[in-house]
Amino acid sequence: MASTRPTVSCELFTSKADGIKVYAEAIGDPGKPALVYIHGNSTSSGVWDHQFFDEELLKYFYQVRFDLRGHGQSETPDVDSESPFDNDKQGSDVAAVLEGFSIKNPIFVSWSYGALIPGDYMSVHGFANVRGVVVVDGLTASYTPATSPDVHKFFTGGPYPGFTDNNDTMKMHQAYGLFIRALTYQPLPREWQLKLRGMMTECATATRQWIFKRKKDWGSYMEGASKTVPKLVIFGKQDGMNSLDYIDYIKTKWDPSLLTVRLIDNAGHASFLEQPKQFNETLLEWARKTTEA
Repeated sequence: MASTRPTVSCELFTSKADGIKVYAEAIGDPGKPALVYIHGNSTSSGVWDHQFFDEELLKYFYQVRFDLRGHGQSETPDVDSESPFDNDKQGSDVAAVLEGFSIKNPIFVSWSYGALIPGDYMSVHGFANVRGVVVVDGLTASYTPATSPDVHKFFTGGPYPGFTDNNDTMKMHQAYGLFIRALTYQPLPREWQLKLRGMMTECATATRQWIFKRKKDWGSYMEGASKTVPKLVIFGKQDGMNSLDYIDYIKTKWDPSLLTVRLIDNAGHASFLEQPKQFNETLLEWARKTTEA
């Protein structure tokens, strides 16, 4: 008899910072430790399907994912307002999801641009209740906005003309194709290419513009969490968007006893999509050790 997929709880939670509605999903046993998945730029929580519905991960973890503001089924803030994507607002979105699903001590699993969001949350709401952080092919925060160029030098992707400009529809959709092809070492199945293009179409160009110019200050995250919170860094060995030299950099910023690094071969920037079996095994092994420590 075929196994029955657990019921997914779908909710809209209100961010206390500005009232934005954040779309979130949860699956599994809420009594288990929580993995909270955070997607990247111009995509949505749907990118985590291979992890969110994985039977082995569900044996040990309550699985939660949500759409960042301006993405997927979450609301888009007024882009003409002051700093609609700053630390406080993005951190408030995370807090709303955690509170809404009654989550204590989560492990954040964050990909690409999403790797910045745990820094937002912990800089505003603290890190005492965070069990761990998984950075997937992402460049996490440096100390302050003044030193963030230290991290920017590791970004090797692009440019994608039209990615942040909606004046030319043809260039914009060409940029989508270039971006999707750059995510992986080998081309994704057609089904996933179409899914990703749909996610990108849902994301307003103004959101992408703000992502690149938003205010950032993760001092307390780097100065505090780096000495307290376990961290797993997973990179695709053939990542074409971020340089693997970043791994040596983060080793100088994070307590080495709290840092684990894993490389996934035959995988690019979206290693969890390209090699889901190896990725899930890596995540499960580390997350179980972290929750049982």
